[in-house]
Amino acid sequence: MEHHLVDASGVRWHVVTAGAGPVVVLAAGFPQSWWAWRHVIPLLARHHSVLAIDLPGQGDSGPSPVGYAPWDVAGPIAGLLDALGLAEVTFVGLDVGAWVGFALGYRSPDRLRALALVDGNIAGINLNLDDDDGHGGWHFLFQRVPELPEAMLVGMLEYYRAAPRTSVSTRR
Repeated sequence: MEHHLVDASGVRWHVVTAGAGPVVVLAAGFPQSWWAWRHVIPLLARHHSVLAIDLPGQGDSGPSPVGYAPWDVAGPIAGLLDALGLAEVTFVGLDVGAWVGFALGYRSPDRLRALALVDGNIAGINLNLDDDDGHGGWHFLFQRVPELPEAMLVGMLEYYRAAPRTSVSTRR
């Protein structure tokens, strides 16, 4: 696996590449990076050229100049593909990466040979952050408060990972 920084569409993208063959682009969720694909990359690289990207503002990619909504990120991803000379790819999105993949497929269907959306609710592709929605989106708001997550999680990462999640199935 090789790490690259690619400037395209106003974003400095962190891209991890491996293999040769038809191109597969992997985009992880929030708050993840290419590392979420570390076990998948070697398997795909046997027969494909793999590009695992860090979405804008995540991992080692720079911030987005236009926003972080899936519709806002889809355009810059098309720009990244242009910068890399890639006309058509298979795109695999996980979690928020699936939302972005859906938006990319909707806006630029000619760019995709195939699209796989993993573990992502798509309807409207906007997360409802209402506490009563039952989707567990509390962590999105938590992560947005400057310096709060870091301060609260010092020495408590295992507790954070094990914290109970509210879901529709546990409501009475």
